[in-house]
Amino acid sequence: THGGLLSYAHSGAAGGMFHAVEAVHQLRGRADARQVEGAKLAFVHGDGGILSAHCSLVFGVH
Repeated sequence: THGGLLSYAHSGAAGGMFHAVEAVHQLRGRADARQVEGAKLAFVHGDGGILSAHCSLVFGVH
């Protein structure tokens, strides 16, 4: 919802952490114009190297 690494950040260093930050903003209802109404669950996935390292996170609110 923030535009991904093509339009929001670069893929080096901490660029992928922006996905996790965006997920938390969505779940807290603080994403301004990007807000997804009623967001209760978020899935973030990133990969590194030449598609050799993967990490997935699931965030939720209750």
